[in-house]
Amino acid sequence: MNDIDQIPHWKTIYASPRFGSSFILDITDFIIFFVYINWFTLPPFAAGLAVMFGKFSIGITQFFIGHISDKTNVKWKNLGFR
Repeated sequence: MNDIDQIPHWKTIYASPRFGSSFILDITDFIIFFVYINWFTLPPFAAGLAVMFGKFSIGITQFFIGHISDKTNVKWKNLGFR
């Protein structure tokens, strides 16, 4: 029971910059979900689908924009290049 490994502090610090934007996006989705259900009287399943499609579109767009930015030849090639 007490043999749980502790996560090194540098790993939590490494992941912390993403916390702010993810937190804001999750709060926004949470509010939108309840607005769809309570104000627009959308069924909860349909409201969940709307939020899910929004998350999928963000994921797909980030993949393609990252790929395009890596393949684009610009004057400042090293800025943002992975």
